[in-house]
Amino acid sequence: MSTEVSEPPPPKPLKLSHKIALAIGPRIIAIWLKILLLLNKSVIIGENRLDTYLDQDEPILAAVWHENAAMLIPKFAAKDIHALASHSRDGEIGARMLKCFGVDCVRGSSSKGGSEALSEMVKLAPNVKALGITIDGPRGPRRKSKPGIVVLSQRTGFPILCVAATATKTRRAKSWDRMCIPRPFGTWVYAIGDLILPPVSDDRDVIDAKIREVEEAMDTLQNSIESEFGIDALLTPHKNLED
Repeated sequence: MSTEVSEPPPPKPLKLSHKIALAIGPRIIAIWLKILLLLNKSVIIGENRLDTYLDQDEPILAAVWHENAAMLIPKFAAKDIHALASHSRDGEIGARMLKCFGVDCVRGSSSKGGSEALSEMVKLAPNVKALGITIDGPRGPRRKSKPGIVVLSQRTGFPILCVAATATKTRRAKSWDRMCIPRPFGTWVYAIGDLILPPVSDDRDVIDAKIREVEEAMDTLQNSIESEFGIDALLTPHKNLED
């Protein structure tokens, strides 16, 4: 199976306003997320399972939906998890914000710099506990996995761990992923799935089947917590869950 992707074009020069936004914006976002973490209750379904996986000698590849990044980062940043961030401007903001939480990033995506990022992650994987990947990013479609995490699993031999998240008080952005923007005084809910074994080969049909397995596992996990806590994941943008 070929994973060759053309190298990303040179970045365009940034305007002064963009430079200021990149310098200040990620820090403000990080501070706000840290405050929100303190102002919300947290429920982790399968927390002992996660600790067990992270204590093993073998690294894991953590699969998450793009929309849940804002809640996952402040909660799990301290667990020595590295992340993948795209070469886009949003990816740069995300990488700088992650740095505020002590999370190192590999740069690349399924569309730009993917081959280079994949190679870097193959090198990095044996030296970390976990690599977090937003498997439907950076441009969607929403809750549809790109092949990157499965290809990485096949190349490294490391299993995939599905991680779902949601919040009882939130707004939904107008973005393609309906980004979850948490609000204060609610409950952040997380669910940790079972490990998914790597593909047995890089055959196209095998990879595609494993992608479907990951998607189904993610959907089951996400739907379970949304159903248990009465959360509608298909809310119209900016509608409040508890208003």
